[in-house]
Amino acid sequence: MEGGSGYGLIYSLFALANMLDYCQLISGRITIMVAAPALLLPYLIVEPEWRAIGTIGSLYYMSRLCHIVSNPDQFNQRSALVRILHVQGSFHHVDSWSSAGSRVDQIGIQLLKTAAALILIGVGQQLVFPMAAGGYARYWMGMAGFALHVYGSLALFGSVLILLFVTIGQVQLPELMQRPELSTSLREFWGKRWNTVVQESLHIHAYKPLTALGVARWLRVVGTFGCSGLIHAYPLWVAGLNLTGCASVICYFVCQAVCLLIEVKCEAVLRTTGSIGSRMWLWCSVMLPLPLLVHPILCLLYTSDAADEEDSVDLGGRRINKKKKRCEKRRRKEREQAQLGYICTHCKSTLMSERD
Repeated sequence: MEGGSGYGLIYSLFALANMLDYCQLISGRITIMVAAPALLLPYLIVEPEWRAIGTIGSLYYMSRLCHIVSNPDQFNQRSALVRILHVQGSFHHVDSWSSAGSRVDQIGIQLLKTAAALILIGVGQQLVFPMAAGGYARYWMGMAGFALHVYGSLALFGSVLILLFVTIGQVQLPELMQRPELSTSLREFWGKRWNTVVQESLHIHAYKPLTALGVARWLRVVGTFGCSGLIHAYPLWVAGLNLTGCASVICYFVCQAVCLLIEVKCEAVLRTTGSIGSRMWLWCSVMLPLPLLVHPILCLLYTSDAADEEDSVDLGGRRINKKKKRCEKRRRKEREQAQLGYICTHCKSTLMSERD
């Protein structure tokens, strides 16, 4: 299945389940059962990048659909358009929407933010490329470049989404990235400023249920960050990353939970160091474990590119051998066709000479 058509099928299946629930033709668990096959559709997509994108989309759509099913009183009075946008359009909860002010001002601001995000993406890519040349400095510059690339990509996505909603519906959405560079603590960075959509979903589906079960606070923090690690690792596994790489990705987020617990325990000490000491702790906590997250992703990308170029390098992808076999089969078929064409041409020339 091609990537675009596969993602369209995933989108359509969730929209169907959402509308059937809206029309009260189905409800509750049946709605979830109708949409559940969409979680398996990414496995049928050929391209690794689209497999990862389809997995992320299906997980997000399912979390939003579960939120609607578990809160029917909140959504039964909403229009069909609002329900579709809540599940598959805005990536923000409908309660966080507000009416946009001056449309011209908002469009101008978001265009500037879009341009800044594109610059961040370009700078990040230029910093990542020299990593292959080796060297300690180049390695950590590549790590910083990867962080800038991710930051720019998320900021670009959020700005484009806000731009569309302001232009078409005069609806103001929250910012996806709330200036994380201004954070002074890990709690502020992960809890308020970095990727507010994932933050909201983890709070609803992980932290609150663990709180309702009476789980200790430290265990709630580790469990929530562990869920975040699983959310990030699962799409990469579907795209072809091996289990070791997935475990490394999860370990990064568990490290963040440990650092956050240390920060809470040492809050008084960090306060005495002032904003400089707090920021140093924040960026060391975020950046030093970053290879646990970045290295498996870069290995997966390199493996995928090597397979597309019919190379034999395998750094972390578990589907490289299948791709090599397909490439060998294609080359063998091309050789057979070329040989058959030569034979046919030779026979034709021989027949023509005999006639002459």
